[in-house]
Amino acid sequence: MVSSVSLNYTIQQKIVDLNKFLFQRIQIHRLDLICESVAYNKFQSYGFSIHNDLMAKQFAGILI
Repeated sequence: MVSSVSLNYTIQQKIVDLNKFLFQRIQIHRLDLICESVAYNKFQSYGFSIHNDLMAKQFAGILI
């Protein structure tokens, strides 16, 4: 039989692991947004205009 103490510890550990995972995903997403923003600004500085998000993301992928 599993004791409630070990079960509580296991649940708490899972919550900690999930929080770490979510924090990492948020950091990666923020980095993606920063890279896209930098790429967009470079694209604009070359005198081009971006008509939609897809073009911006494709250009960001080429630049970075």
